[in-house]
Formats: sequence, structure tokens, C-alpha cells
Amino acid sequence: GHRGYHVHVYSKQTSQFGEEERREIADYLLAQGLDPQLHELEEISVAGTKVAEGPLIGQPGWRGRIVAGIYDILGSEMDQIGLTSTQVNALKSWDREDLLRKPFWSSVKGVGISTWKSLVSKAVEKKSAKIDTVVTTDIHRLIRMPGTLNGHTGLLAMNVPEERLDEFDPFTEPLAFKGEMKVKIQDSPGFRLGEERFGPYHDETVLLPSTAAMLLLCKHRAEPIA
Repeated sequence: GHRGYHVHVYSKQTSQFGEEERREIADYLLAQGLDPQLHELEEISVAGTKVAEGPLIGQPGWRGRIVAGIYDILGSEMDQIGLTSTQVNALKSWDREDLLRKPFWSSVKGVGISTWKSLVSKAVEKKSAKIDTVVTTDIHRLIRMPGTLNGHTGLLAMNVPEERLDEFDPFTEPLAFKGEMKVKIQDSPGFRLGEERFGPYHDETVLLPSTAAMLLLCKHRAEPIA
């Protein structure tokens, strides 16, 4: 597609879904309106002491994803998530591997339920799927046929089996055009197609491989030169 991959789901059950059902799936993948308390993060009283409880790694759905996201954040991004220096130092001195071994929500001194909720929000941002909600929910949208051209890129639409996703190169395999084309480029960042890199360009006329020229034309960043 224009912004990424389109996942095709073949199922009699899902083929009956309308816009509302599709929107619920989209909201789930994006974690729209996710309430940490509904995913077991809460503060309870034990013998007069407030104790935080929450989900564990390996649990299905967003419970496990929340913990996995916090694990990733604690490994690299703590200085960028808006915590106080005291909270950051407390988390840095704590062994994040405890996330993988045991209930941990009350094991970090100086880090309470409000801090964990902030971390949950960041974890949700990190683990949510950045899908195109318009395409996902639109039941009238036509599916582009494999072998046809994407009008936004000039690249071929292709079927990619799930087992090939990691090795598939969307900037090499879908190239469709041969030859060269001269274009006047208004402005373009650098980009790669196949084994070649192009640009950046600014207000210049260039002879390019047709695949690169067509991409710029489709993006309205260039005009053809006769």
C-alpha cells in the first residue's frame, strides 16, 4: 500500500464484519481508550499498606504487552518519558529482569501507582500497532489487485506471504519500470530504490531510472521533461 502493508484476513466470520466491528478491532490494535485498571493495574490495601498490583509478562493481550513495553522503556528511554530524577534513579537502580520473573509493581521504592500508570501509557504507545484506521474500517474500499500499479508510488502491488515478511524488500521487488526519464524536481529528500540511492534534490533537472522518476512524479515532487 501507500503507507505500508495491507493484511488480508480470509475468514467467513470476519467477512461478515461491518464498520462498527472493524472499528473495534482497530481500537484494540491502537489501544484506544485503554484503562490500565481494567487490565489489572490497581492499588489495594494489604494490612493497612497500599500495594500496587498489575499484569504479568506472558499474559495474553494487552496485559502482557504492557509489561513487555515497560521492559523495553526501562532499558533505554527513561530519561525521555517525563519522570522526576528521583523516579528515574529509582528505576535505574532496580533490576528490570524482575519484570520477567515475579510480580514487581510494588518492588521499586519510591515508585507508586501514578508513576506506573505513566509508564503504562508510554508502553501502550510503544506497543500499539500504527494501522490505517480508515482503510481498516471501510467496507466499501476496493482491494488493489496484485500486479497493478499503486498510483501514489508507481510501484507494483504484490502478494507477500507471511513467512517472507522479514526478507521482503518493498523498495526492490515491486519495481516496475525500465529505462530512464528526465524530470525537473522541485524538492525531494534522499531515498533508495533497489541498490541505488537518489537525492536529495532541490529545483534541478535530473536524468533518473524510470522507477525513481515515476515515484517522484506520483508524489507530485517532479514534472516530466520532454
